Amino acid sequence: MMVSGAKRTLDNLFLLHASISCIIGATLFIFPHFAELFLIHQDNETVIGLTDHTAGDAQKITHLVLRLYGALVLGQGHLVLMARDVADAPMRKVIVRVYAITFGLTAVALLRAQTTEGGSLNGYNWINIVVFAWLSAFYAWFVLVQPIAIFESLDKVSL
Repeated sequence: MMVSGAKRTLDNLFLLHASISCIIGATLFIFPHFAELFLIHQDNETVIGLTDHTAGDAQKITHLVLRLYGALVLGQGHLVLMARDVADAPMRKVIVRVYAITFGLTAVALLRAQTTEGGSLNGYNWINIVVFAWLSAFYAWFVLVQPIAIFESLDKVSL
């Protein structure tokens, strides 16, 4: 039984995406300070609520938002992991389209934050921008270029 290379690539993308999302989501939920690496401004040593451990309420609010975001990332990681078992090709294509759009918008938001006056997050934020743009492009490639048969689960054979 031959499985299309593109089907295998999509399945592997889902697995990689799910694994990284679960790890990052759990890390942000448990250790919100992890985000400091990406959020600290270039010209400042601190962002209120992150590295300033005397920030009190501001720090608690920042950690709450980061933990909520971590919970969402962890949950969507589980969702995409379970999508690998979905046999319905149109549904899998919807999932891929949603990720193409979501990651594209995320890259735009991060780019805007990086390049807008007063934004200037540190250089590590460029890693996020590139990763989200790449993920968006890769998911968009499946949606825009590949036929619907590619979205069938791996256990289906297209003749």
